[in-house]
Amino acid sequence: RKVQGLLSAVFGLEVSLGTISESEQIVSEAVAPAVDEARMHALTEKVKHLDATSWRESGSYRALWTLATATVTVFTILGDGTREALRTWVDRVRGVLVTDRGSQFDFWALGRRQICWAHLIRKFASFATLRGRPGEIGADLLLWSRVLLHAWHRVRDGTGTRAELRLVASNVRALMERLLDEGAALPTKGFQGACRNILGHRDALWRFVLDPAVELTNNHAERELRGGCPM
Repeated sequence: RKVQGLLSAVFGLEVSLGTISESEQIVSEAVAPAVDEARMHALTEKVKHLDATSWRESGSYRALWTLATATVTVFTILGDGTREALRTWVDRVRGVLVTDRGSQFDFWALGRRQICWAHLIRKFASFATLRGRPGEIGADLLLWSRVLLHAWHRVRDGTGTRAELRLVASNVRALMERLLDEGAALPTKGFQGACRNILGHRDALWRFVLDPAVELTNNHAERELRGGCPM
């Protein structure tokens, strides 16, 4: 519908939705080899960002996935969001993968992943709204996350060094894991399991500290997805 509106407003062409859909299929088939070549190139790069947005189409699940790197971004639509479906597309497990904590990414070794800190901070902010000790733990996790981000931003803008970032990250990691261990032992539904899950991903939280090529968020993939708006 966006294409239909664009053709009408800019070129004065009235084209039916059926004609546009047929043209989409023709173009998709024509560019398929180039798309696959771009996908293979993305999979060989050192750092890649992976994310998706999903919707329902006639009651069936659909997801637009993006594999984004510094030089190329590739999209595909999958019929389900399982690990098995994703592996048919991301079939070369190389380099560092930046994602959220979704279980569908478990085929990628934690030691070569970076969990998005923007997702973690949102989770900690939700913890902070809880009552009692869980809320206090959430507030503390949020505080130490901001300390970490401040140190990282100083490196990014040239006012801090990577050695300083490593020192801050080492201290913050010890403090946060202590808080998460405490949270994992509390009998608070949802909160306890989330703390355990984050601890289970601990080896994928700090890759950005060691490798300057790795960012601590998945914002790159999220930005690339914004242009894909399923109807």
